[in-house]
Amino acid sequence: MITVNPVMGVGLHGVGALFAASCYTPQKKTKLWAWEIYWISQATFAWLILPILGAVLIVPDYFGLLADCQSEVMLKSFGLGVVYGTGGLAFGLAIRHVGFSLTYSIAIGISAILGTILPLFWTPNDGFVYKFDTLFNSGPGLIVFAGIALAVSGIFICGYAGVLRERSGNSSAESFSFNRGVPLAIVAGILSAVFNFALLAGEPLAKAAVENGDTELLSWNAIYPFSHGGAWLTNLLWCVWLIRRNGTAEQFVRLPSEAHGGLPIYYLMAFLSGAFWYFQFFFYGMGHLNLGDKFGFTSWAIHMSLLILFSNIYGKLFREWEGSSAVPRKVVHYGMLVIVIATLIITYGNYKGEKQSTPDVDDTVKSQQTTEQNLYFGRHTMKRYGSIIGLRTDKIDEYKKLHAAVWPEVLDMIKQCNIQNYSIYLRRLPGGKYYLFSYFEYVGEDFEADMAKMAADSVTQKWWSVCKPCQEPLPDITEGEWWADMEEVFHYD
Repeated sequence: MITVNPVMGVGLHGVGALFAASCYTPQKKTKLWAWEIYWISQATFAWLILPILGAVLIVPDYFGLLADCQSEVMLKSFGLGVVYGTGGLAFGLAIRHVGFSLTYSIAIGISAILGTILPLFWTPNDGFVYKFDTLFNSGPGLIVFAGIALAVSGIFICGYAGVLRERSGNSSAESFSFNRGVPLAIVAGILSAVFNFALLAGEPLAKAAVENGDTELLSWNAIYPFSHGGAWLTNLLWCVWLIRRNGTAEQFVRLPSEAHGGLPIYYLMAFLSGAFWYFQFFFYGMGHLNLGDKFGFTSWAIHMSLLILFSNIYGKLFREWEGSSAVPRKVVHYGMLVIVIATLIITYGNYKGEKQSTPDVDDTVKSQQTTEQNLYFGRHTMKRYGSIIGLRTDKIDEYKKLHAAVWPEVLDMIKQCNIQNYSIYLRRLPGGKYYLFSYFEYVGEDFEADMAKMAADSVTQKWWSVCKPCQEPLPDITEGEWWADMEEVFHYD
């Protein structure tokens, strides 16, 4: 189990974002290649070869794992990857027409909003959900929300700076066309957000990889052959059409004219582009896991914001701002500063949220001592309860996320009803079905009355309403039961 570390998580996202901002820079060294030859060459490394190689090398018995997993999970991740692939194509074409800075600012700005906010209302594994209130109803949640809003503002400030630069007529884009490039960047932003859903759809694969012996930090590599593979298929079909239309297939084996280093250098540049793209999500997965379940959804906003920061630095290195007036340069500096501040705010909110969800050791010890004293002096008779219920395979991740951030009102009601030392365990049994095993200790005087009090609580009722769809009661439960009681056959203090 990973120890959540928001600072480490943001740092890993920063490494991934640096790779992401770097991934198309080698293209500048492949000017004799037709765009479609370069694009499918780098895409084959980024979305096909490296993801499969990474999964096979990192995930123990990867093909055996796939044989045991539901095909629905793989198809869902692959299908969403196909949709994202269209956005990747639009992104590459937009760069040709409006350059790095403007493409990244528009496309990533839109993607950051949609990819971060939409999963709070709908996810590919859970369907329609509503997590907005529960995530942003506390101090840390409001800090995170403010950071996300500020990050999006910073992205659009950088985009506005790009617009000011283009109005001055200065652009280093290959064939500058504002009217073509901006719509392409907008389409790229909308469809690029789908990639976050492709990753979320594949989370059961990552979970299965951990159960199969993989390190949790690297478990997302089990997803990438499907999320990335879908994107590769879309790009392959488009590039094959372009190659046939333009008659450029010969460039795979021969350049149109002599170039320094020849064809091997061009393939090296394609490999570097693909490797940079692949490693952004190699580090993204590790960053996401370090942010924890409660605010893990901020991964997309953090990644996109830092990507914009680094892409604008590259824009300056490649002199895309050369010749522009002082105003757009100042604006882009302000935008970059806002992104840095926003990232720090999100990191702080994540840190506060994680600290808040982790019980203070002293408080835990005091509570335990008080309970022990009560038991010792005979104030309550403690009774142990064990129970069991099935868990739907497609709801495992949702159930774990819910219980990684249980609503404070629910926890308070549990305490009010004299329940302590409450634990829930998950296990897959032979046959492939998953079961939850719960244990708690009751230290009150009237169990039935306390359970009735809990059942009458409106917040608890709402909590049950989001948990019950994840569960599958045993077929032989008695009337009025949901969790089936278990018989205690041994106990030793």
